Amino acid sequence: MRTRRNEIVRLLAFAMVGLFAGCASTDENYSHNGDARQHAYHTYAITLAPSSGPASDPGAVARLTEPALEAVRSSMASKGYTEARPAEADLLVKLRAEFKPDLLTETTEQRAFIIDIVDRRTGDRVWTGRRDRSSSSTLDPGTVEKTIVDLLAPFQNATQ
Repeated sequence: MRTRRNEIVRLLAFAMVGLFAGCASTDENYSHNGDARQHAYHTYAITLAPSSGPASDPGAVARLTEPALEAVRSSMASKGYTEARPAEADLLVKLRAEFKPDLLTETTEQRAFIIDIVDRRTGDRVWTGRRDRSSSSTLDPGTVEKTIVDLLAPFQNATQ
């Protein structure tokens, strides 16, 4: 039962990844806590915020959840982090998306994908990456993977 529930949560949460394709405009924003480098971070866990997904691509959830998770895993591993259970991880990588109608045109929607990286012990956000787009196009797994890898590129390497 718990496995089925986890799958449903993953599928719902990653409806958000449909925001990356066919953009009319793209904005990226990053921020970090300057004190983050003073802490020894070695492990992470991924958490997903529920999302209803984009109205223009209702199949995105089933198609893109696993490629998105794998992109986070490969990015974090390349930086020297090891995946752990959420209760034991140093960092929580929180993925979420926002969707709303585009005020400029009825054929697209505003989409935002946000990655917050939080110190699990203190609850402090140590880094945030965000990508905003206006789109109505469907998305392929390769684009999702590249976007997440690019979005996480500025995040710091694991502490040695």
